[in-house]
Amino acid sequence: MAADRRILVVLVVTQVLSGVGVAIGVTTSGVAVLRLAGSEALAGLAQATTLLGAALIALPLGRMAARRGRRWSLSAGYAVGTLGAAAAALAVGLGSWPLLVGAMLLLGAGTAANFAARYAVVDPGGAASPRNGGRRLSVMVFATAGGVVVGPNLAVVGENAAGTVGLPGDTGPFLLVATTFALAGLGVFRWLRPDPLPSVADRLPSAPDLLPEVEGRGSGAVRVSSRRAVEWVTELRRLPTEGLLALGAVVAAHGAMTAMMTMTPVHLYHGGASLSGVGVVLSSHFLGMYAFSPLFGWLVDRHGAVPVLGLGAAMLVAGVGLSGMAPDHEAPQLAAGLTVLGMGWSGLLVSASLALTEATTRELRPLLQGLSDTVMSMSGVAGAVVAGLVVSAASFAMLGVLVGLATLPLLVAAVVVSLRHT
Repeated sequence: MAADRRILVVLVVTQVLSGVGVAIGVTTSGVAVLRLAGSEALAGLAQATTLLGAALIALPLGRMAARRGRRWSLSAGYAVGTLGAAAAALAVGLGSWPLLVGAMLLLGAGTAANFAARYAVVDPGGAASPRNGGRRLSVMVFATAGGVVVGPNLAVVGENAAGTVGLPGDTGPFLLVATTFALAGLGVFRWLRPDPLPSVADRLPSAPDLLPEVEGRGSGAVRVSSRRAVEWVTELRRLPTEGLLALGAVVAAHGAMTAMMTMTPVHLYHGGASLSGVGVVLSSHFLGMYAFSPLFGWLVDRHGAVPVLGLGAAMLVAGVGLSGMAPDHEAPQLAAGLTVLGMGWSGLLVSASLALTEATTRELRPLLQGLSDTVMSMSGVAGAVVAGLVVSAASFAMLGVLVGLATLPLLVAAVVVSLRHT
């Protein structure tokens, strides 16, 4: 139990740090590109590129976790994210929006590591049980709240600090992102011991079932099967209905949430809002995303993942409608809508993550978790790109209508599957 508490403390602290970095990046990247390029469509591209970077590295991080453990996997993701944030600061200093967009691709690795860390508390090396998996997973989602609620408001601090030392103000927030990602990576690499997901090279005689597939047991050799990750993905065909619904849920939830969140700063910017005003609205959204996760974790442990999926889908649709109808000068309505939207995303993330974890075998679990984060981030890429194009060609209100219609099938599917389980 002492080792398990140590794992939780390290993961919670580093999750707060990385959450600060993720939130600052979301808050400032779109506005920074808008200032440099003067295009709403390109502003959406900045967030899309971040999510594309997260999508591209999520599966390799899952493969690394399966081979070498969570410690190496998470610290590698944060290291690449640190490099990307530093490159973004350089791009802003040079006034180059193409370089900034390219840097956001690397910065997305920090986002991928932040997402992947939630699975560490339900890895076989921890103390999760069928009765507390939802609550343990929600603790990690909740831990992110400390970073993402404060993060947007720290963007102004970074901006002022950069100006104080003679650097362009817009470089400050990205330098702050680099600092928080670096601290998170160092914390995981130094103190995440014992690793909640032991590497295949570790010999654990007291718990041999924690190892991936083993060959040559008679000679004492331990090595991983030679199957490639692309072949392991065929396990998807064996997933039960709950597992497939979980994958669909993270795709719809993250795509819808990203589309609305990406263009909210631009929407407010056109209404005359300051960077601090944008930060307040996004903080309310992040509060909804993370602060209520313990409630959803408790509901999952008490009633099961599928009913909570239905609840999250209903809140997602309601949040999209409320925020989509808000004019650019109605910050309170936008804040309320984004809070409900964030709560829907939280309920779906907690319930879907646990449903997918319980539907897979230990050997393939890290890869399928990485695959889930990949398709989740890719849906965010699509949402951010489409959002920029829709707002540029039509309006923020039209974006709300289209996203609302796109999320309705998830609500229907969750209700149908829930009824089958009652």
